[in-house]
Amino acid sequence: MGQKADRHTAIAELVTNNEVTSQEMLLDMLKEKGIVATQATLSRDLKRMKIFKRSSILTGNYCYALPETITTAPVTSTTSPLDGLVSIEFSGSMAVVKTLPAYAQPVSQIIDDAQMVEIAGTIAGNDTILMVLRNGFTKKQVKQTLLSKFPSIKDKL
Repeated sequence: MGQKADRHTAIAELVTNNEVTSQEMLLDMLKEKGIVATQATLSRDLKRMKIFKRSSILTGNYCYALPETITTAPVTSTTSPLDGLVSIEFSGSMAVVKTLPAYAQPVSQIIDDAQMVEIAGTIAGNDTILMVLRNGFTKKQVKQTLLSKFPSIKDKL
């Protein structure tokens, strides 16, 4: 395996088997395994691997989780992160998206991955997402695109 693949495998293993609460902690754990990486490289790796932070089932601390662990989030046993979406409220060129606790990051990732021309990007916390709309698009257009991509959210708009 290449250096990047080895690093990704180690990251996945560490995040799965440990309560990793920070990039610094993960860098130290990688170093103990003989893998040296910079914070910037680790940050890119986490984004590529779609690793996000959520509340730990055991302790309640925020720790890194792999995307396939979304359905074991402590809130519910839903089958899609979009089931954790609570509401969307528009204000000017932004929207505030409310989710159940620990669902904001996976929902934000889904929105970003959809690469909708109307949405410039998202920023996620634990249960809130800030969605920035591109200039020239109306709320109505954004709602229509969201509904066409994600029909299950119709009662949230």
